[in-house]
Amino acid sequence: MGAKAARQLATYASQLGWLSSTPNPKYEKSDKSTRQDIVGRVELPDVSGSEYLVQIFEELGRYAPGANGPEAIPFSEIESYDRLMGTNLSPSEVRMVRSMSTSFVSTYFAGENPNTPAPYTSGETANTLDDRILAGFSRRMKK
Repeated sequence: MGAKAARQLATYASQLGWLSSTPNPKYEKSDKSTRQDIVGRVELPDVSGSEYLVQIFEELGRYAPGANGPEAIPFSEIESYDRLMGTNLSPSEVRMVRSMSTSFVSTYFAGENPNTPAPYTSGETANTLDDRILAGFSRRMKK
C-alpha cells in the first residue's frame, strides 16, 4: 500500500470521527447532536482501491469501547478478525486498519471543540462547510 492510499484512508477515518463527534459550544453534554446531525451530508475522501480496508474498518466497528469513550481497535481484535474471516491481511494492512481507528478516535475527541475544522473539505470550500456548521449551531442554540 502506498503512502497516498494510507493518507487517504487516515483522512477518511478522521472525517468519520469528526462527523461522529458531538461538538458543544458551551462544552455542556446536554445536547448529543453529532456533527452529522448538524451539518448533514459531507463528502468523504476517495478511497478507490482500498475499499476492502474500509469494509474491514467498518466491520470491526471503527473503534473499541473504552472506560472514557472510544479507543483505537486493539491489534488483537484485528488479528482475531483476520484469522476468523480468513482475510490474510499483510502487516501493512493491519497497521492501516489500526491507523484508521486511531485517526477516527483522535478526531472524534478533537471534534468536541466546535472550532475543530473538518479534516477533509474537497468538493466544497472550507468556508461553505464552516457556514453550514455555524448555521447548525445557531439552530441548536435557539432550541
